Amino acid sequence: MSMNNHEDLLMDISILYRSTQKYYDRKLEPFHLTYAQLPILLFIFEQEGITMQNIVEKGSYDKGTVTKNIKKLEALDYVEVRPSASDKRVKHLYTTYKAKRIIAQIYKIRIDWWNHIIQNIDDDTMRSFEAVYGSMCERANEYAKLEPEGLRFYGWKKLSLRGFGAHPCSVLEIGGCNLRCPGCQKKHLVFLKEGQKVIHSEEVKTYLTHHKTHLRAVAIEGGEVGLHPELESFLQFLKAEKYAVKIKTNGMYPEPVARWAENGLLDEVEIDLKSAWSGYSEATGIHDIDTSEIKKTLDALRQANVSHRFATTLIREFHNEDVLKEMASIVGHDGHWVWRNYEPGANAIEEGLHGFSKAEIDALEQTVGPLVKTLAIERGAQ
Repeated sequence: MSMNNHEDLLMDISILYRSTQKYYDRKLEPFHLTYAQLPILLFIFEQEGITMQNIVEKGSYDKGTVTKNIKKLEALDYVEVRPSASDKRVKHLYTTYKAKRIIAQIYKIRIDWWNHIIQNIDDDTMRSFEAVYGSMCERANEYAKLEPEGLRFYGWKKLSLRGFGAHPCSVLEIGGCNLRCPGCQKKHLVFLKEGQKVIHSEEVKTYLTHHKTHLRAVAIEGGEVGLHPELESFLQFLKAEKYAVKIKTNGMYPEPVARWAENGLLDEVEIDLKSAWSGYSEATGIHDIDTSEIKKTLDALRQANVSHRFATTLIREFHNEDVLKEMASIVGHDGHWVWRNYEPGANAIEEGLHGFSKAEIDALEQTVGPLVKTLAIERGAQ
């Protein structure tokens, strides 16, 4: 199997690893060895007297894994463990004569596999690959030294006139979502790729601190904001800098949204209303969705007296007059609702969905619009 997209590199590595493991396990079976034990046995053979700690460091193993495999090799009479003459706590490892008798065959197995997987790759390409891969392995070995990354974003319109009413604002996109809405046009924020560009919150903070003269607001959308409790400290920063704050949410995470609302961190919330309650499973791609969480979010916003509105992307396959009338009862007579007509795009999660014509939307507006306080329509190309 070949992966052409560099963003699937880890999948390629996984395929190579699993295929290698299958090959070695089959070839090593006559010696009662496994792929997991092979590199440890070769470490010992090539550096007789090596310690377990040396193997842990060289192979980036955890100590338990090395100890377990050494015991298996010892039981098979391939390895001998000897205490150090100077420090009885240190154990030195040596291969037995039984191991030395089979090592030549094991090397042949390894060489055969290597020659198979690099066939048709020229020397220059191979040298370049080894350099890049070696560098990546070094970075991977540094993982234990890394501090956990904080909040990150995956999209940023530094200046927008559409994200927050009439306010000039910055629009930030956060990654990850708990839903799989067929009509979602932000697949890149749902299925995050390995090579996806990351925008760190510190970079955003620096920009916002220095551009307060012409920016009044910040809008944060997703993905799903409720998946990120670490967003709270960023919201606190925004309020400290006197920014108005708007978030877009699917409403499935009432606890963080309620907390942010109660603490005065939100000026406006947009709830992405997918369908009538009866149609939520189909519209979100989640068969066992619990819509009671959305109701809790709505209750929390009303109790905190936070300005909020509903937004719906109209999709022919999921919406009709009856469905929209049911949705209007969720919005309420005092509610504000925005319709956006669906437009097919390359970044959609599911292909084959359709929007409505202008005439159809006009007709739906006439029958559904009077059921809510305000209904705004953001029309796409017809």
